[in-house]
Amino acid sequence: MNAFLFYMRKIPSFLIWEERQTAQMDRKEEESYMAENNGKSLFTARQIMRVLSFICIIVVFCPSFLVSCSGQSKGISVMTAVGGLSVYGESIAKPQPLMLICLLLPAVILALLFMKKLPEKQNALIIVICGISDFVIWMIFKAVVKKIAEDHYCEFKTTGWYLLNNLALFFLILFAILILLQKLEMDTDILSLLSGGGTKEAMNKMSESLAKIS
Repeated sequence: MNAFLFYMRKIPSFLIWEERQTAQMDRKEEESYMAENNGKSLFTARQIMRVLSFICIIVVFCPSFLVSCSGQSKGISVMTAVGGLSVYGESIAKPQPLMLICLLLPAVILALLFMKKLPEKQNALIIVICGISDFVIWMIFKAVVKKIAEDHYCEFKTTGWYLLNNLALFFLILFAILILLQKLEMDTDILSLLSGGGTKEAMNKMSESLAKIS
């Protein structure tokens, strides 16, 4: 009877020990997986930023604004501005080759993301500068096109391409700032970070970084 009670007391301790062993094995497997897939994931910060910068390049050729006059609509893109704006054969805006900066800046960012010679913080700083500059130019571009449309009694609208570009720039700048503040690394697997136990920690870091920025 005493032996039976002795073993019954040992069962909870054994279960706790077994649970700890299982947790340690799971942690080791996760660490092993992360080590094996380091830099190979499609969802690293670097890969995501490459996609975002490529989106910004694509949007340059897409109609970001819609100007409607007398029942006819015309899509306005950055490349449209480069060649000049005209309505019914009448030129209403001269060619603006400087607008090619909207193509050059994301192209520079994309090139930097394929280069690993520069330190991450230096890369991130250049990306932040390029991203913010690109965003400011887009804001000026929008204001100018809207004014031209209003001066000619036309209706002005933004399109989904404009929204997509703004979102891409926002997250591009956000990732670069997090890397600059050493809250993130270029080759951090974002999917594993968000799906694993580091989700709360990652969100806290992002919140802290956004608070510092504001």
